[in-house]
Amino acid sequence: MQVRSTAFFLALAAVSADTHADWLGSGELGYVAARGNTHSDSVNGKLDVANQLERWKHALLINELYGSSNSVTTANRWETRWQSDYKITEPLYWFGGLRYEHDHFGAYSYQESATTGFGYKIFDTDTTKLSIQAGVGIKKSEPQTLVKDDSGKVVRRIAGDPETRGDVVGGLKFEHALTPNTKVLNNLLIEATGSNTFLQNDLALQVSMSDKLALAVGYGIRENTSPPPDSKRLDSTTTLSLVYKIK
Repeated sequence: MQVRSTAFFLALAAVSADTHADWLGSGELGYVAARGNTHSDSVNGKLDVANQLERWKHALLINELYGSSNSVTTANRWETRWQSDYKITEPLYWFGGLRYEHDHFGAYSYQESATTGFGYKIFDTDTTKLSIQAGVGIKKSEPQTLVKDDSGKVVRRIAGDPETRGDVVGGLKFEHALTPNTKVLNNLLIEATGSNTFLQNDLALQVSMSDKLALAVGYGIRENTSPPPDSKRLDSTTTLSLVYKIK
């Protein structure tokens, strides 16, 4: 965990320092520690930046979640996404995207996809931004079964057969300023193949404390409609994070 957290801060510092690239966005870090009857820790990190050119826009997203309870690791997941958009008209754009996710405790040990399609900006004002996109691609994933002991510690991971299928993708991004210092954000991703539909939705309320810092409360859900045996369809996370704005 320490190595990846260090890498996260290095990436954030590199993007912030590279003024020539005009990367804008934010980095987040949250930590919760509970002591007493239970001994648990959780860390979440996020880097969400984009580089806007005349016709092109390049966006990078890195997510990480780590959790432990009574010295037993209970969550360890990281995800990275890259998307390039080409502006056709002011609201219409073509996109190409890559996504990779590794999850030590999920229904799938990894998921990776390459997609392309079209998006449309419904609203694009200083107050409200709303865009939708849809496309097709190819997705590869590997299901896994977790074997746990009486303490809940995973003692064995049984990998299933990797599966590669064509998929249909959809997405929605929403941002609305409630006040000059408060805004709500929502990001939806859907990947549908013939055997499973994956849905991820992240909702957050962000309150600015200064020009560079903000606090964010987030709630995320992840659902696989046809998970492997002994795996749950739905996962949810609630986060409290400090946000650093990259301008």
